[in-house]
Amino acid sequence: MLAFSETNARYIVEVRNEDIDKATSILTNLGVLFSVIGSSGGDYVIVRWGDHKLMTLKLDDLKAAYNSLWGAS
Repeated sequence: MLAFSETNARYIVEVRNEDIDKATSILTNLGVLFSVIGSSGGDYVIVRWGDHKLMTLKLDDLKAAYNSLWGAS
């Protein structure tokens, strides 16, 4: 599991597919409000809102965009 936050009120947590049921159970039992917002794997990141697919992004495109901010290739 990996957690990332830019504020102390919201976090993005990465969970392996095989652990998603366990993670959602733990969060639910603790009374933590959460949403599963996407998945990654292969060559794409898919962002969802409930059952709606909001966007599919190629990892190579994301990497290029990120690296261009820092002058890397």
